[in-house]
Amino acid sequence: MRIGIHALWADSDPLGGLITYLTALIENLGHVDGENDYTVYYAHSKAIRNGSYLPSRFRKRILWPASSWVGLPVSLPLELLHRPVDLLHVLAVAPPICPVPFVQTIHDLDYKLNPGFYPGPIRYRLSVLIPFTARRARRIMTTSEFSKRCIVEFYGIPEEKVVVTYHGIQPKYRTVDDPEGAARFRAKHGLPDRYFLYVGKIQARKNISRLLRAFHVLKRERRLPHKLVIVGRRTWSSSEIMETLERLDLRDEVVFMGERTADELLYFYNLAELFVFPSLSEGFGIPPLEAMACGVPVVASNATSIPEVVGDAGVLVDPLDVEKLAAAMFEVVTSKTLRDDLVARGFKRVGLFSNRRLAEQAISVYADAHRAAASRRS
Repeated sequence: MRIGIHALWADSDPLGGLITYLTALIENLGHVDGENDYTVYYAHSKAIRNGSYLPSRFRKRILWPASSWVGLPVSLPLELLHRPVDLLHVLAVAPPICPVPFVQTIHDLDYKLNPGFYPGPIRYRLSVLIPFTARRARRIMTTSEFSKRCIVEFYGIPEEKVVVTYHGIQPKYRTVDDPEGAARFRAKHGLPDRYFLYVGKIQARKNISRLLRAFHVLKRERRLPHKLVIVGRRTWSSSEIMETLERLDLRDEVVFMGERTADELLYFYNLAELFVFPSLSEGFGIPPLEAMACGVPVVASNATSIPEVVGDAGVLVDPLDVEKLAAAMFEVVTSKTLRDDLVARGFKRVGLFSNRRLAEQAISVYADAHRAAASRRS
């Protein structure tokens, strides 16, 4: 079978969830699939230069012009007419007129769950294009049972058409036994001796304002010496976060490190005493697993898909309750028994998720979708 993979947005969010999913999928397809032929479509040559994850036997196509907005509706369909494949795999959105059958991946429907967090044009575009694609897809892959229920409920998609394929994490995330290297990293980046860590985008749905308020409670009432380190880039709907920081006078207690590479994140995780993930909505939520793999205890939200990922390996709290969030953080950081138990559970939990299994499931979905397309033609 000839399979195409849509990667037109691979360079627009180089450290975000979409490219993390895409690179893991493609890399592991190269490991486990020796039968099918793959072509990966890009909008920019830069994405290929950065594509060390690409198996050498995978074909790469750069679509002209170098714009994903033209590439998706125009260039990709023309390429598929010129060099057809048996099945296309798209992330979220397919060409409005697609000459080949396709599989769609939907990570989440947060724009439906929390529409106020999204600028109007983005919300409108997602609300139109994603369900339009979903209804035409032969099969839909999604990253949690929670997201599957949302897809079925919101868009009336038959359950049997939606397949849950969980993420894994990169094997580089592990405990680091290198005190000298860790000390150099801490000094180079000016990291505090003791800190809580958050990793992810800086935007409203990640609930960072309440994290700041909970941290303020710990500094004011518990007098903890820790600082809060936030790793990630600002996107839309982040102004309230900065206003909260100023209002609580936490500028000297919170360290914003911006977006970081996976190699850097390895040390950010390893040096942290606690990882906090209070997000209001996730389609999966990779950072808690990365933290667990690095031996860091986790406090996380009990909302949407996050309990599916964290299970009993972290302390789950209501993300809307600042006092409970603060209490959970305090309990974990001050109880060695609890902390050690969470770390041990975390190592076991990580083993339940595998990018190799993601690729194996994808191959099965491709075969199923191809059969469905063939039966419809006959």
